[in-house]
Amino acid sequence: MHVVTLLKANMFDVEIDGKPASIAEALPDWNPHARFGLVIDDALGGIGATHLPQIAITSFYDVKPSRRTELTVYPEIYAFLIGKGMARMRPMISGRLGARSSPRAITVRSSTH
Repeated sequence: MHVVTLLKANMFDVEIDGKPASIAEALPDWNPHARFGLVIDDALGGIGATHLPQIAITSFYDVKPSRRTELTVYPEIYAFLIGKGMARMRPMISGRLGARSSPRAITVRSSTH
């Protein structure tokens, strides 16, 4: 099996501010040219964001379904480790690396529980 056939939008439950939401609300303005990146400011900061890249991969294929039949087409996903901090991740959709307060950024807080 391959992510092209395995990942579907209905496999994910999304919440924003504790309320049910859609992937489209979590990744607004996603388009065929969008790219996904995690800006991680802690060495283990990406651990709490494992489903976000999967949602981005799903969106990559859903926005242009023909990609699901072309096994050579893969989404661009980046992880930028920028230093130490409070294990905050900021996924960016076609954003700028330096735009830490971007309106397109999503903050995910890791839990130590």
